[in-house]
Order: sequence, then C-alpha cells, then structure tokens
Amino acid sequence: MSKQSYQAGNLTKTTYYVRDASGNLMSTYEKEGNAALAQTEVPVYGASRLGLYNKQDNSTDYELKDHLGNVRAIISKPVTDEIGVDVKYYADYYPYGSIARSAGMPSRYGYQGEFAEHEINETGYVAFELRQYDPVVGRWLSTDPYGQYASPYLGMGNNPISFIDPDGGFDTKHGAWLYKTFNGGGAIGGNKLDGFTVTRVLNDGDLSQGRLNSVEIISGRPGDNFAQNLYNSPVGRAAFPDFIYVGGGFTGIAGIGGGTSIEANWITRGPDASLYPTFTATQALGAGMAVDATINIGGFNYLGTVNNIRKTLLQTSTPNGDFPTIWGTAGVEAGIVVGVHGSYTRTAIGESIIGRGVNIGIGFPSIGRGAGGISNTWILNK
Repeated sequence: MSKQSYQAGNLTKTTYYVRDASGNLMSTYEKEGNAALAQTEVPVYGASRLGLYNKQDNSTDYELKDHLGNVRAIISKPVTDEIGVDVKYYADYYPYGSIARSAGMPSRYGYQGEFAEHEINETGYVAFELRQYDPVVGRWLSTDPYGQYASPYLGMGNNPISFIDPDGGFDTKHGAWLYKTFNGGGAIGGNKLDGFTVTRVLNDGDLSQGRLNSVEIISGRPGDNFAQNLYNSPVGRAAFPDFIYVGGGFTGIAGIGGGTSIEANWITRGPDASLYPTFTATQALGAGMAVDATINIGGFNYLGTVNNIRKTLLQTSTPNGDFPTIWGTAGVEAGIVVGVHGSYTRTAIGESIIGRGVNIGIGFPSIGRGAGGISNTWILNK
C-alpha cells in the first residue's frame, strides 16, 4: 500500500506501508522526488502499537493514548543515556476530532491514531484504511461500505465520546454471531485482539462454466449492536419494510379500466433514508372489478442490499424504459371497501421490489372485489 503526495500538480513524495499477513503495519518507507527510497519508521508493538522507532535519528517515540485510541501525548527517550524523557507533543481534542489545543511537533498519528493517520500537512483529514474523515464537521467524505447507519456519512455513530470507527472486526464474538444468525449464516473467525469476522460462501458459481463460488468476508466495527444487525437483517426487513407509504386514490375497473393514486413514501433504510416523505403519483391499468375510492397503507421491500436502497427505486416509467409494476388487489366491496394489495416490480439494476398493503374506503356495491394489471409511478418532489 502506498500514498502519493502532490504539490502544484507535481509528485513530491511517495510513502510505502509494509504490512504483515494480519494487516499490521510493520515499516514505513518514503521516497522524496528523485531521492533514494529510505526506511523512516518502524512501529513498536505490545498488545497494540506503543510508538515508533525513527530510523533516521535512531530515536523512539512512545504514544500515550486515551480510551478511544486518540494520541494525547508523545514522549521520547533521549538518544543519549540521560535519565528522563522528552515530551515532544501533546494535544486535546474536541469530541469529533478537531484539535482544541496542542504544542510541540505533531505526529501523523493523532485523533484515533490507534487506527488512522492524520494528514496534517496535506489534506487536514484523518485517513482511515477505507476512507477519509473530516474532524471539523464530524463526517466521512465518502459513503460507508458496510451500511452501518441510516446516513452513510455519519461519524462515530454520532456518539464520539463512546464510539470509535476503525476499519476492524466486530468488537465482540457475540456481534459476529448476531450478524451470522440474521444474515444467512457463515463461519466466525478472528479473535478479540484483531477483531472478529464472518466468512460465508456465496452460491454464485457455475461449475459447468468453470466458475467457482465466491467467498465473502464480513468485518464489523465497534458500535455494531443487536438492534442494528437485526434491523438490517432479512428478518428485520421482512418485519419492517424498506419503504412505507400512505396515500389515497380512485379505481374505476369494471371489466377493464384504470386508476390513479397519490402516495407519501418514507424510506426507512439505505443512503436515502429520511423522515421527510417522497411524494409519488401512480397511474394503473387493469382488468377485473374494483370501483372505489380508498385510503392505501402499506410498504415495499427491495430484494437487494441495504446500500442500494434509493429514492429512485420508487419510480417506474415505461416510456423511459423502466419495467412496469405488476399489481393485484382483492377484498370485499359492499359499500364499504376492505381489501389487500400486492405488487411486483423488477428494477433497472436487476433486483426486484415486493409491495403489500391494505385498502380501506367506499366503493360500488358488488359481490366481490378483485382486479390486476400494470402501473407506472412518478416521483413528484425530486
């Protein structure tokens, strides 16, 4: 792994990170301009990283960290045999990581320095292994690859006093077991020191085509808990839909016909999850018997991953090349309408959406109520 630093469009320095098989940093090398590659630092380990041995001046810096892994002070043993230590740097941090006060020569390990590198003289951001973090606003600069929280940019679960957000394993074996139980099984690996993982084999191979099943390794992070794992698991998503809606409409199908409805939709998972509704209009064509005005309440479930749940999944426009929604409804229509509604939509990205709901209202008296057909839906407040 390497990092390249540029100034005015010119490459000024390349830093190389050498890791062991477990991913622990073993040595750092730097190459500035046309100079020769030189070893600069070698980490000193105990149960975790204790400090750095500086190859250039033959000194050793030791890090004093708090319970969150923030480097609060750096002390150095003098190169000579003098008694005592030198305090080279200290820092206090605001909750989300910006520096409240500091003195001395800063290290590249600061806020959450147990896990990340602070690019003080470059971007000013904190560079974790998977993405960068802005301590001024307390948000990540790219989306969460694990989909842990409703907002993919949320820093430290909005609780930086108690939580950390390294790219590591599940903080407990119990957390790994919960993920395994509610997400299709797998084998638990790792340990308490390095973090736990869940490994599972995906049935996506085809031996007739010479393609083996692929293996997926899931790493959780501190802050994962039972409620979050359960809520985003298949069991949680089946119990509580990815989208919920409330709306009203009119259906006029007696043999053949159509209908129109307006819905307020709330997205409950994924990057677009919000308390603010997305309004949609639906136009349906069908056959059967359903002449009524109803209030409609229900939900949709996307059959893909949580990270791919987007507002745009609500829209199906056949003129734009989308697949229409296939729907059906049944119930009692004797002046007062009580019915159920189901739908199936194949999305443009391949996964499908299953809908279900109830209809309550008034309608044309008949023996029964039953109809089916296709529909298109348009988002009104983009």
